[in-house]
Amino acid sequence: MRDNLTSRGITLISRDIIANGTIDTIDGTGKVHTVNVAGTLDLLGYDANGNWYIYDMKTHRGIIDSKKKKKWRRQLSLYKQFLENKYGIKVKEMGIIPIKVEYPVPEGYGNGTTKYTVSNESSAPEYNGRRNN
Repeated sequence: MRDNLTSRGITLISRDIIANGTIDTIDGTGKVHTVNVAGTLDLLGYDANGNWYIYDMKTHRGIIDSKKKKKWRRQLSLYKQFLENKYGIKVKEMGIIPIKVEYPVPEGYGNGTTKYTVSNESSAPEYNGRRNN
């Protein structure tokens, strides 16, 4: 993917890119609330013509349904809006980079009974010879 973008003349920035702004939400009584929102972009790119590009990486285990796509598009649209409003840039392209992962489904996933376990002190990882508690 990186080679594809760089071959198109896009320089990528891939760390600590925060997009923030406000959105209006409506509660159950119809009252409008302005809420501060922030998100971290996975990849922000630019080209020699001053165009900007936003890409977000999403892991998935199977088929990506339309509900997920809609949610992801909304997220990218907010990033675009925030960057354009704050910095006066023009975002030319946005995209999702899907990353398929394979791992077992957690016990109870999807039905509200997901089970988690907590490590006891003797099995906690160590850092610089000390336990992280």
